[in-house]
Amino acid sequence: MGEEAGSIHLEMAQKVFRENRGITYEWEMPLPEGKRYFQTTLSPVRDEKGNCIEIVGVGREITSLRLALEEVQVRLEEKNLLLREIQHRVQNNLQVIISLLNLQLQEAASDETKEEFQVAISRIHTFSELYGQLQDKEDVAHIRMDLFLLSLASRILDSGILQERPEFQWETEEVSLPLDKAITVGLIFNEIISGYIEQLAGNEKKVLKGTLKRQGFFLEFLLSCEGRKIEKSRPLYSSNPSLHQELIQSLVMHTNGTLEYRETEIIVKLPVF
Repeated sequence: MGEEAGSIHLEMAQKVFRENRGITYEWEMPLPEGKRYFQTTLSPVRDEKGNCIEIVGVGREITSLRLALEEVQVRLEEKNLLLREIQHRVQNNLQVIISLLNLQLQEAASDETKEEFQVAISRIHTFSELYGQLQDKEDVAHIRMDLFLLSLASRILDSGILQERPEFQWETEEVSLPLDKAITVGLIFNEIISGYIEQLAGNEKKVLKGTLKRQGFFLEFLLSCEGRKIEKSRPLYSSNPSLHQELIQSLVMHTNGTLEYRETEIIVKLPVF
């Protein structure tokens, strides 16, 4: 094979004798008709004391497999590039929509209309933040929900709904979801946190607590406020559900999840794994 092509075989054979264990390696050989790829497995033959005294080698040509893998890698890189471009354009379009809604918000006459515009803007911000997490990431198909939720809570708390920003205590573990599930879960988080914050308006400063963790096949999210009970007269318990409440229930039902309201807590469990 010549010194250059044969050196890897000598090196691998010495390694088998030295370490007394089998190894598998790949190598290539340039030929007039093109480069060829091979895979070789070397196994030690041991004496009665366990010492390596011979080597058995089995090789196979893997040129077609190697070329196929290289083609798949090229296609995968093209797909990732296309996904990044699409997600970038989606985020840009969402920012345009937010800008247009903000312009309309400035022209709104009634407080009720302004509030509806703000709710719509908040929901679109949620989409934008989800897609924003995919920028400059190798994995363009999954979202870190713990990072997203922290960003979401900070945005809502800084929205000016409350006169005094509550302290926010966050306890979570790293949780990643595919983009399609992350969008639904993100909207649920947005509606729950927004609705809960509205109930705190006009109250003294409180400590808002959130936890996010995985329990088997379920993603569990808990939101509570120290010393603050959920009033049953509020929209969350209304006999005539608001659009906000209906949206939460519809999204949770879409994931086959459960939503539970306790005295001071809201708990949602979503089977997303």
